[in-house]
Amino acid sequence: MNKDIRKAVLAMAVMTGCASEGRYPGGHGGGEEEEQPVVEGSYALESSLVLPDDYLAGPAPLLDQFLSMTDDPDDPATWILDRAEDQLGWLEAAALATARETLGLDAIVNQLILAHSPDLVADLVQLGSDSAELAGGLEVSSRLVVHETAGGALVADHEVTGFALALDGQVAAVEGVALPAPARVAVRQENGVLVIDRHAFVIEQGAILRYGMEEVALPRVAPNASSLSGWLAYEIDCTGIGARIEDLVEVGSPEDYEDACAAVVDRAVDEVVGDAFEMRAEVAMSGRADLGDDDGDGLIDVLAGTWQAAMTVDGASLSMPAGRFEGTRE
Repeated sequence: MNKDIRKAVLAMAVMTGCASEGRYPGGHGGGEEEEQPVVEGSYALESSLVLPDDYLAGPAPLLDQFLSMTDDPDDPATWILDRAEDQLGWLEAAALATARETLGLDAIVNQLILAHSPDLVADLVQLGSDSAELAGGLEVSSRLVVHETAGGALVADHEVTGFALALDGQVAAVEGVALPAPARVAVRQENGVLVIDRHAFVIEQGAILRYGMEEVALPRVAPNASSLSGWLAYEIDCTGIGARIEDLVEVGSPEDYEDACAAVVDRAVDEVVGDAFEMRAEVAMSGRADLGDDDGDGLIDVLAGTWQAAMTVDGASLSMPAGRFEGTRE
């Protein structure tokens, strides 16, 4: 009898000890693994990525300026006339160059432009500043589904569900841009942290950039404009410029100078933006997230972490500043 009592007391002590260790439901086997909170499940992630400073140096070297149109005292006239000379025949180009040097034609044409569009320079400066801010970051909505493989390892399917752009503290969803293919990635728990291994997405960054410039930045300076090139063509009165130049140089026809001006304006956006609108980029990232169990049921409810990432453009890999993300169990 005494032996049976001792067995019962020992069994009770073992059971009590297990309960006091606070084991979580849904563990994967015995031992220490049972003590980890359950991370399996689906999480809605919101990530803020900071893109490399110089990733547009090749595809869009002048993007952070619309600046080359505004950095001369007689801009945007000087910017236009510099390029218009290349659109003219030899005689007209020579006459234009002489008039610029002897008559101060740049200042005359600039006064004409600003009389037609008095806010153009300020609008170009704002458009350049806004475009640079939009190009510098990316807000990403995604879904991270963590599950266990047949072998007992944890993996996650990471799927991007949307992009957005931030400007002056406001966030605008990007519409009409293809989303990247989902990625499968190994994950694991280490000392209360979820480690997400490196994985990559190929994104249509050029299309995102175009959307930001035409649908987010442009409406701030021209609410009724439908495109950057169309807005510039309206703001810069090439017909008036052509007539004024011909009147001063007395060589060629007004249409010669009007057509040269129109050709420059038509290609202005392409020159400033370069190949950026066609750009595809690979963003490779790995992450670490603190785990939060809000209701104490042993299931992880929230993730709060950082991404370490790099962007590859035209074969060049560029490091990105650390990005942050938050996740909520769905």
